Amino acid sequence: MNPLARVGRLILAMPGIGLLALFSIVPLVLLVVDAVNAPTGLGFDQFARVVENPQYLERLAFTLGMAFVVTVVSIAISWPVAWTIGRHVGERNRPVLLALVIIPFLTSQLLLIYAMMVLLGAKGPLMAPLESLGLAAEGASILYTPWATLVMFVYESISVIVIVLYTAAERIDPRLLAASRTLGAGQVRTFFTVIVPASATQLIAAVGITFVATAGAFAESAVLGGPEGTLFGNIIADRISGGGDDGVTAALAVVLLVASLAVVVVLALLITRVSRPLRPLTDLDTASAPDSARSGRPGRSGQPGRSGRPGPASVRRSRSIPTAAEVLT
Repeated sequence: MNPLARVGRLILAMPGIGLLALFSIVPLVLLVVDAVNAPTGLGFDQFARVVENPQYLERLAFTLGMAFVVTVVSIAISWPVAWTIGRHVGERNRPVLLALVIIPFLTSQLLLIYAMMVLLGAKGPLMAPLESLGLAAEGASILYTPWATLVMFVYESISVIVIVLYTAAERIDPRLLAASRTLGAGQVRTFFTVIVPASATQLIAAVGITFVATAGAFAESAVLGGPEGTLFGNIIADRISGGGDDGVTAALAVVLLVASLAVVVVLALLITRVSRPLRPLTDLDTASAPDSARSGRPGRSGQPGRSGRPGPASVRRSRSIPTAAEVLT
């Protein structure tokens, strides 16, 4: 590449890099400095106070568990929607559906929270039909419980995940799906050997965005969750608004950040493990091969005999079956 072109691209990137450093990196560095700057000097006394408090640890575990459940449920709901829009909806109608998906982004978060209060409240649009069907007691409501917070988080997360996974669904080569079906792979195996590996990058991004955003949230649980739905972010927010010890508050924030990132890294490694490189698609028809082929006895279609050498028909068939790499090229 021309050195002048590199310098030009670097100059164009400098404003973005500067803003990222100013509003992301510098605050994180200052946060860590406040966390380790104890009254007695530099050390981890602030973190020790956090770890020794059972309430903090219990709320941290509850928060990470809530974020994990929200992430899994949101992806389970969003993936079929994204796949349908990306693979089974015409290009003319896709913008309309995507516009409907991003409606929550065009609405105030506080308005969405209070709309959820109406939806989940007693005699509301959700609870009234359940009550009429005998599935809920009279006047029952899940407001001011962790379930209300969970529903709100899932609702907020679906839009982001659908947009992210839609890009993956749209880019998957249809020849891979056709080759997988032709070679005898069922829907489950095609999902794990073709769709998941092809969507791994977007899936990791969706997991990271959803988990971190949920773990750090506090407004939803403050309004909908009640006392039992208090999250770790609520503790941090209460200490900030109440003028608590800045050092302990910074330590709480660092603990939440590190714990969230650790879980995201573990989930990303798990996704990468599941999304191992595609084997040659010729392996997909092994399970459906005739018994004579697996036992080595000669078949009527030129299958391999006891010597292991394939007959003419199987040679022609194996040459006609593409591998995943051949299909993509």
